[in-house]
Order: sequence, then C-alpha cells, then structure tokens
Amino acid sequence: MKNEIKVGDWIRDREGNITKIIQTLSLFKDVELYLGEDGYQYSDNAIVKHSSNLIDLIQCGDYVNGYKVTNVINKEPCPSGKCVDIDADRPSEYCTLWEDNIETVVTKEQFESISYKVKE
Repeated sequence: MKNEIKVGDWIRDREGNITKIIQTLSLFKDVELYLGEDGYQYSDNAIVKHSSNLIDLIQCGDYVNGYKVTNVINKEPCPSGKCVDIDADRPSEYCTLWEDNIETVVTKEQFESISYKVKE
C-alpha cells in the first residue's frame, strides 16, 4: 500500500476504525505511518482499505446516520454513483444514502465492541 495513500484519503483499519488521513510520516526508508484526524498513527499493515471517497469504506452491517446498512449498491469504488441501502422504517425512496448524505458512521466492529449482550 506504500505511496498509494495520500493526505485527504479515508482509511479503514483492522479494528474497524474509519478516519481521514491528515499527514504522512516517513520514519525510515521502507516505513511510512499515516496520521489520522482521530490523532492515531496507522501503519500500512493496520490499514485494510483506503479510498478518496468515504462511502467506499462502508460495509454491510455498519451504521450510517444511525441506520444499519443492509446493502452496498456498488461494491467497487465509483466517484459518481456509489450508494448504500439502510434498514429504516421509512418509505423506500428514503432508504438509499449517497455520500453527500453521510453525517455519521459507526462500523460494525465498533458497534460490536460496545454492545452488551444479555444472557437468557
């Protein structure tokens, strides 16, 4: 992944965190770290996916604007046409979100890490 990630790109790490890259840090000849908006440093091996479009990192099971993503319409990066279907109690025409509609994202990994399971 070296040299592919640029300042301004979005990344998703192995733990499900999504952040925007604000700085590239070159430590050694073969090692680069990326500083995210969240204040953390990410190495190449911690990043599972990156894109210049936030919506490209959203997966089924994530929550966007408080609604669970049930379908990723276009699974490939597409600057002008990627959208996600959400599980919502609204008319179907309001259940598709485009990148401009995204206000908040909670990944499925983040949601699972804070979930409390009640035993039966």
